[in-house]
Amino acid sequence: MRSRRSLLLLLLLLPLPARAALTPVGAPLVISESSFCSFNTDLEVTATPAGAFEVVWADDGDGFVRGQRFTRGLLPTGSPQRLLPLHGGLFFANFVGTWTGRYEVALNALDFGDNPDDPLTGYRVSLDLAGNPLAPAARFKPPNFYRLAPAAGGDSLQIRLEPPVFGPPDWKSEGLLARRIDAGGAALSTESRITRRASAFDLGHFQVERLPDDTFVVVYSTCEKLTGLVARRLSSAGAPVGKPINLPLPAQLGN
Repeated sequence: MRSRRSLLLLLLLLPLPARAALTPVGAPLVISESSFCSFNTDLEVTATPAGAFEVVWADDGDGFVRGQRFTRGLLPTGSPQRLLPLHGGLFFANFVGTWTGRYEVALNALDFGDNPDDPLTGYRVSLDLAGNPLAPAARFKPPNFYRLAPAAGGDSLQIRLEPPVFGPPDWKSEGLLARRIDAGGAALSTESRITRRASAFDLGHFQVERLPDDTFVVVYSTCEKLTGLVARRLSSAGAPVGKPINLPLPAQLGN
């Protein structure tokens, strides 16, 4: 209840133009309807500069990750495309999409089927302007894999954890490594340490986004040199650019 009151107060404090921007326009857009209770709830929307967009979501009831393209007028341009078959023990943790003249999507997952002790897995798919997959989704599972982000030309930014884990039991930390890979998983750059001269990753919150110039921004939570968030610019090859930006917070981040 307290969080709802806080959110309401925050909305009331916003200036009128900002509040107007939060007003729903038109009827809700239905992407998919199912009575099946899904454990895969990830969804990603990737828009073009002209306003058309691709929606990618996991559909447990149908057993596939699906993609659906819409016009700027919110009209579907065809039937949903099947992008990746699901199986028991495969749960998606983070979809990341970007527009590079076509739709590029990374599907980060927990796959307990092959190696339940090390489930982090990444899938990568490129879609043409109509939302059709250019090739079957590729799977990536290098040692210590953590996250995948889409780049231009079918490439990806591959994030790996850097052992060892260190610190007290309640404040475990680890390093982060990044490199650019091609559509087949071959390295296109040397591996760079995201956490170089920065506070280490606390194995908690992590987000990576591609920028229009094909570079990246990474934000992760930390509890080593400070408690809060660290943001870093990365080159197109995954190398840190400039100093880390620290955002100290009064308490450790929760869910």
